[in-house]
Amino acid sequence: MPPTRATSSIKLPPPSSPLLDGPAFATGKTPYLKILIDDCEALTPLQQQFLNTLVRKTRGNVKWVLAYIGGLYDTIRTVIPGQSLSNADRDVENLDSASDTEFGTLCENVSSLRLYYALPEALREGLKRKDPLAAFSLKRRLGKFSVNDIIERVIEAGHSDGRERLIALADDAQEFLSINLSKADQDQFPLHRKSRPYAEGLALALMKPGIKTATAEYSRGNAAQALDRAKAELGLSGGVPHPSSP
Repeated sequence: MPPTRATSSIKLPPPSSPLLDGPAFATGKTPYLKILIDDCEALTPLQQQFLNTLVRKTRGNVKWVLAYIGGLYDTIRTVIPGQSLSNADRDVENLDSASDTEFGTLCENVSSLRLYYALPEALREGLKRKDPLAAFSLKRRLGKFSVNDIIERVIEAGHSDGRERLIALADDAQEFLSINLSKADQDQFPLHRKSRPYAEGLALALMKPGIKTATAEYSRGNAAQALDRAKAELGLSGGVPHPSSP
């Protein structure tokens, strides 16, 4: 007998509720979807190109948000020959270029959203302020600390050789700054805070093997700019470390 193909039909019961429910998907309203993907730098090069292809080809009320470490994700190539991603297809936000205030606000907003939605819905209803972005305040919860304040708290009870070297770098930086900073730059690097200038000491040590030898090379006119560049390389440019910080 010739082979026969069995056929069957499966009847699915009608859905008891809409697949997408809630006020955003009410009848008559066009749904808007936002697809969030984190750690995209962990994808292989081919997977990155495939994801870029989806971003380029997606139409309608769909928005992709891809997060990745700068330099580790290919934001241009797709799997389609002759077609790549351009500024017309996507926007690239470089968080490393954000100001300390902008990056601090971003960190607060992310923390607020995670804390707010980690609560059961019943507890969220009991909050005095129901704004998801107001659930966490860095200053209100942890106080206002600079990088140097945080370092001082970490090492204040220690007795290691590394601690002593760090203190020596900070003391040398204090001397360097008091000699080389212009009056216009002294507000940027106040020298009379309670904590030592540890971050500045590390940055100066990065610029030159010996801090004191650097005083002859960096004049009052560019000492602050050179120090800013060195601190940025260390990720110590503000009170909230940037994504590239160690």
